[in-house]
Amino acid sequence: MTDVIDSQMTHLLLVAFGAVMAWRGWRDLGRARDSASWPRADGEIVGAELRVEGYHDDGEAMKRAVIRYRYDVAGESHRAERVFFGDDVALRFTGPGRRRLAAYPVGRLVQVAYDPADPRRAVLEPGVSGAVRLAVLIALAIALLGLGGLVGDLRAACADDTVTSPTEARCAAS
Repeated sequence: MTDVIDSQMTHLLLVAFGAVMAWRGWRDLGRARDSASWPRADGEIVGAELRVEGYHDDGEAMKRAVIRYRYDVAGESHRAERVFFGDDVALRFTGPGRRRLAAYPVGRLVQVAYDPADPRRAVLEPGVSGAVRLAVLIALAIALLGLGGLVGDLRAACADDTVTSPTEARCAAS
């Protein structure tokens, strides 16, 4: 019985995690689409680093390229770090991060797309990236994996002849 509850809890956590991450990804996907038509401002790269944001179980660092830039909108100075929507993922391998650092050296002048409703929200590469699409797909896959596990748990409980939980009692009654 404990194994069944553990399995159901694991699957519920997968559904919840996948749903939250899918919502976040869907939100970013919408913002990425909108950013393609945002106004532009002149900006400058003021910082660039490969930041360690955690460690894998084997001790290897997870790194993310962080590009900081400044720009002015209507006489007000702003700073931001988003290069594209979906760039907030730390990776074990550093190739993409190093390429990003090379593309945005400190001092480079850039065009910054900013949200006219909230000029603090900005991006250097407006539009939908493959990263934000991939984030949504992975999140949906995690949620579906959890949902499939819950369905499997329910089928297994209904197929069992012994009734030891409320779920199994409902199966026996139907």
